[in-house]
Amino acid sequence: MATAKNKTICFKCNEDKITYPCEGCSQRFCLIDLTEHRQILTSELHHITNEYNEFKQTMNEQKENSQNDLLIEQINQWEIESIEKVQQKAQEYREIIIKSSQTCIKDIETKFNNLREQIKQMQKQNEFNEIDLNYLRNQLIETTQEFNNLSKISIKKESQSFINDISIIVSKKPKFNKWKQNAITVAGRNGEGQELNQLSHPAEIFVDKNKNIFIADSFNHRIVEWKYNANEGQIIAGGNGQGNRMNQLDRPPNMIVDQQNHSIIIADRYNRRVIQWLNQNQQILIDNTDCCGLAMDKNGFLYVSNPMKNEVRRWKMGEYNNEGIIVAGGNGQGNQLNQLNNPGLIFVDENQSVYVADWRNHRVMKWRKDAKEGTVMAGENGQGENLNQLAYPEAVTVDRLGQIYVADCANHRIMRWCEGKEEGEIIVGGNGQGNQSNQLNGPCGLSFDDEGNLYVADYLNNRIQKFEVDFCTWAANWAVLVAGSTGWYNYRHQADVCHAYQILHKNGIPDSNIIVMMYDDLAKNIENPTKGVIINHPDGDDVYGSNTKKFYACITCDPNDNVFIYFTDHGAVACESGSMLEDLLPNNINIYATTASNAQESSYACCYDDKRQTYLGDVYSLVWMEDSDAEDIVFIILYFEYDSIVTRRLAAAEDNSLEKQKLERELLPLLYQSVTERIQEKCFDLQNEFVLHKLYIMANLCEIGLFDFTIHQAIDQVCNERLHFDY
Repeated sequence: MATAKNKTICFKCNEDKITYPCEGCSQRFCLIDLTEHRQILTSELHHITNEYNEFKQTMNEQKENSQNDLLIEQINQWEIESIEKVQQKAQEYREIIIKSSQTCIKDIETKFNNLREQIKQMQKQNEFNEIDLNYLRNQLIETTQEFNNLSKISIKKESQSFINDISIIVSKKPKFNKWKQNAITVAGRNGEGQELNQLSHPAEIFVDKNKNIFIADSFNHRIVEWKYNANEGQIIAGGNGQGNRMNQLDRPPNMIVDQQNHSIIIADRYNRRVIQWLNQNQQILIDNTDCCGLAMDKNGFLYVSNPMKNEVRRWKMGEYNNEGIIVAGGNGQGNQLNQLNNPGLIFVDENQSVYVADWRNHRVMKWRKDAKEGTVMAGENGQGENLNQLAYPEAVTVDRLGQIYVADCANHRIMRWCEGKEEGEIIVGGNGQGNQSNQLNGPCGLSFDDEGNLYVADYLNNRIQKFEVDFCTWAANWAVLVAGSTGWYNYRHQADVCHAYQILHKNGIPDSNIIVMMYDDLAKNIENPTKGVIINHPDGDDVYGSNTKKFYACITCDPNDNVFIYFTDHGAVACESGSMLEDLLPNNINIYATTASNAQESSYACCYDDKRQTYLGDVYSLVWMEDSDAEDIVFIILYFEYDSIVTRRLAAAEDNSLEKQKLERELLPLLYQSVTERIQEKCFDLQNEFVLHKLYIMANLCEIGLFDFTIHQAIDQVCNERLHFDY
């Protein structure tokens, strides 16, 4: 019989009972609780047994179907992602090779066409010798060799990663701009402030074709426009204090300027809205969004970066009542290729690829259209000041060559990165934080004008800096444009020259490199019904403008520079103006010349304008200039453009004798009028009957093909003073 001294406290019921130990948990239980404790342990054993049986079944299934193994699944996913990367890279390289091959083939075609025309010309004139034949043979051999070594492209394999990358090596390297290192302050020279001649933390800029500068004057809560060479700006949006009313802004970091529609789209960041100002009327396009960067592609889609959500979204113009489509980021904050970390300003190229200044990741990312992840284009080596590093990049833009320009804010410099390069280069700044002309202080925005000059929003210096292209460091393009005639009757020659100037100016040749030589007696001519305006085609745009009146005395070019010469006139003795350049230009210099006609034909006038009572242009000149208007000639050498385009266009016109006869019939009355007016002015009073009877001689001279310039010279030589008759 048990005694009280054998009793202890039961672990479960906490009563003083006869207890029995459990070796597993080292506790003592009464008989009832011990039985229950054993039942619990038995139940747990059954549960473990069931788990074991389930695991055994799973293991057997895995033996039968190894593709479901977790590691295999991870490898499969890696394979899919790797293929996508390879396909993306392959497409990039295909585009490079196709573009390079097309360029080389086009070069060869133009050379071939030029050779064909030379052969054709020799056959036509039947004047050639052994030297000419050797020249043609060498040209053919050279062109054939170039075709056999098409584009000289090779592929270099890179083995630094498991997935071998490749890089394209092209033998012809483009010439990159360099800029003068001491800038000119073009806006905000008067310290920080809110006056019209001051700025306060300018965040972003845009420079239009007239060199007017639009500035997101962030801490003044306004957008201002500084006209070219102006001493102060004018407010075009905001400027009504910091606030959230429709006519107010709150520290805008970015804007899009649509000059054609007089519209500005503004990232009104701290009011969490994208707002449009149209002729001083405001409309909220996108509300409740933390917007920073704005961009618009060629199809009118609007792109907005959101630094809080670490994403970039796209909206179709006019359809903002939706959430838009994510085109970059959107996978949370991070530094993976499918993530962003506080994205800043953005740029969208013609292929709808989005470039993002990935601020806190100290890198620039490129997201191709519909891509699931981006590609690192600059940075990605941590924050730093080495050439392979960035520090809080604020803005990014891309030029036509695909070169990436970055406002490297905390390093106080502007960097240029070429795609595929591991390092960038400092193009301006990089001389420490400061306010000297060669220093920057937290640059936030950048823009280029049509001449390639670089403008920087120098954020903490409260100014806009202009870094001019340094033409001494690279092969420059020069032009000499000459209109040798004068008078309203010769309207077409000066109109041709003005048009040529506009083409060159539009394509980035600076005014300082263009010499314009003309009498400039048309714009304000008494016979001009549209004073100050010259056109080169019926209902055409004004080709005159203020810039065409500039004259520069000389060209100071280097041996590698390119010089384009265009001369239009009647020629020294007739309209065969091409004769003045024959046999003057050797083939080993970079001078390309064209005239209003070749040495064997007249420079046929065309486009007669009833309103102005004169011809607006010459046939050949209008052909090459209208082709140049239609084409992007930035990467096309003019010499090749003429050979491949103009020659074909003019071939039909040269064979059309009826058109020539029509032009001559139209020209003859004006020619006769010009000659008789010259006689009236220099020689005789045409009211004299005797003189009138002798004018048939002048008519005959006009009929046989002599032109007014020749006849005018003869009249001037004979008639020293005007004779008067008494009646």
